[in-house]
Amino acid sequence: RGRESIEFFHVDARAPVPGLTWVGCVVLPKDSSGNSVTELPDGGLIVTDFIHKPNPDFLQDMENGLATGGVLKWTPGSGWSTFTPISMSGANGAAVAPDGDWLFVSEWSDYKIWKFSLTGNTPPRSIHVNFLPDNLRLTDRGTILIAGQNADPINVMTCLRTHDTCQAPFTVL
Repeated sequence: RGRESIEFFHVDARAPVPGLTWVGCVVLPKDSSGNSVTELPDGGLIVTDFIHKPNPDFLQDMENGLATGGVLKWTPGSGWSTFTPISMSGANGAAVAPDGDWLFVSEWSDYKIWKFSLTGNTPPRSIHVNFLPDNLRLTDRGTILIAGQNADPINVMTCLRTHDTCQAPFTVL
């Protein structure tokens, strides 16, 4: 199995056919499984580590709310580090608030949204939601959309493994 990385491209949309030029990459730490990436105000990156490899029991761990990964931080000067000592069960979506003060992370298989301070010593907080919170997206109004499945981790991951169409309804909050 090959490496996981975040690839950077320059997009030139001025021509009739847009062009891409590769400008570099950041290789993720060995055994990480990147899920979401978001830029920090200082030019660094946050990456959610959904399933820290190798873990053959990740699906059972997720079903039982056990840790499968966490949140990583990358900066140009220091490289990779653990962003928070909190381990998560299916660390998934990530978004930075428009003011740059807060990081939001979805913990998919534990039905949680986390809020982390990027500027001070405010302790992290989490809330439970009644669906598997997957992706987080900022809106132009400064709010965050949370989308996810109304199912349990086993049902969602099993249909993905068999390439069957997943029948789970979803919620957008």
